[in-house]
Amino acid sequence: MTEQRGSGDVVSRSRAIVGALTTLVAATAIGVVAFALGSRRETHEYPFLVYASIPPALVVYAIARRARFLQRLDAVRWALAATAIGVLTGFAWTFAALFLTGGYLMAADFPVLYCWTLGSVLGLVIATNPGTKASTISAGGVVTSLVACVFALGIWLNRPSPVMRVYVRADATPSEVQKVWDEVLGDADPRGGQALLPGTQDIGTVSDPWPGTVLQVGFDRFASRQEIATVEARLHASPLIARYQWTRAPSR
Repeated sequence: MTEQRGSGDVVSRSRAIVGALTTLVAATAIGVVAFALGSRRETHEYPFLVYASIPPALVVYAIARRARFLQRLDAVRWALAATAIGVLTGFAWTFAALFLTGGYLMAADFPVLYCWTLGSVLGLVIATNPGTKASTISAGGVVTSLVACVFALGIWLNRPSPVMRVYVRADATPSEVQKVWDEVLGDADPRGGQALLPGTQDIGTVSDPWPGTVLQVGFDRFASRQEIATVEARLHASPLIARYQWTRAPSR
């Protein structure tokens, strides 16, 4: 049956269902592709990704059934509006799921924000597309731009973290090496023990031809220039440090 579009029309149930299924399938597929391109090789969270993608799919269905105002917009405004609503749906469900899982979502094996956002956008675009040539072109342009921006953001967020090697003096005693850990690359924690300097995320020893101890310092990929400069200043000021070098330099 041909659907007539008018100012009082709404999206049919069948099209809304197709949009919801598109959201579910797209969110799952994006997660699988992102995982395949990542560094991990095994996950047991595929069922979680599918189940957790059902709520945004249902939201897309509900919005599509009541998206009467979208049918009154021209092609470009419709594409922008559908995309904006889809993005808000993805963000809203991500934060809701984060709250409902007690923060577990932070350790998910999939980039769920991207999955649910792109899935919601694709679902709404398919469900509410007026079916004109102009709307199809507009939808293609907006969705392609969104996908490109999301993947560019993903590449930026997953860029390699800076890594530095610190060469402790060859004649340093074990207690002096520990002092480097505690006082040069760390600070006293008010709650007890030692805390890493801001901007650093891990320290460990590595094998190296150097006759003394060599420490490898991993930095957070979001470490600021000031945080990195503070670490370098401490290394320069310490008589226990022979030298240091970046094995993966920070972006300047």
